[in-house]
Amino acid sequence: MNGTAEKGKPIGDRIKEVRTLYEQLDSYGITDRFEGVVEFKRIANEFVKNGHGASGKIPLEGIDRTLEYVLTTNALGTCTAVLRYTGVVKMARRRR
Repeated sequence: MNGTAEKGKPIGDRIKEVRTLYEQLDSYGITDRFEGVVEFKRIANEFVKNGHGASGKIPLEGIDRTLEYVLTTNALGTCTAVLRYTGVVKMARRRR
């Protein structure tokens, strides 16, 4: 095999995109100290190694966030990860 998973994204592209996601998480202080990040990195490393796409949501305990990710094998698509707030948003009361 030439580093491409069945006409999917080449391994070099998978490495680059996953590395970018790791750097983005790190820039927000979202590191391996969170079990969810360790789980995400395990999934992402499998994606790089085997070229099998994945998507999902992983709760990040203690910071009211969920890591939502899409690891795509589509050569035209880009892998993404988003931090969603999962806490309660309090709305300001309107004065009458």
